[in-house]
Amino acid sequence: MSEGNKRGRPGLGRGLNALLGEMARETPVSADGAPAPQSSGVRMLPVSSLSPHPDQPRRHFDEAMLDELAASIASRGLIQPIVVRPHGHDYQI
Repeated sequence: MSEGNKRGRPGLGRGLNALLGEMARETPVSADGAPAPQSSGVRMLPVSSLSPHPDQPRRHFDEAMLDELAASIASRGLIQPIVVRPHGHDYQI
């Protein structure tokens, strides 16, 4: 782009809100339709309180890949926390 074209060229304008308008904020709800509690960020939970989602499509895991993942977590820690949702008194992955 030449120097002449850079000078008088305006930016994109007022941003995406000008194009799309205000987006309605949805209130999260739990599986039973009740308002979901607001997230307070990262929390430590006991593994015993976690259960797999019954509709999880991944059912078979390569044992060698699981061992590699376990070794990576042991040496580096968990880089990205998992996301869970409340399910009764426990949590579902």
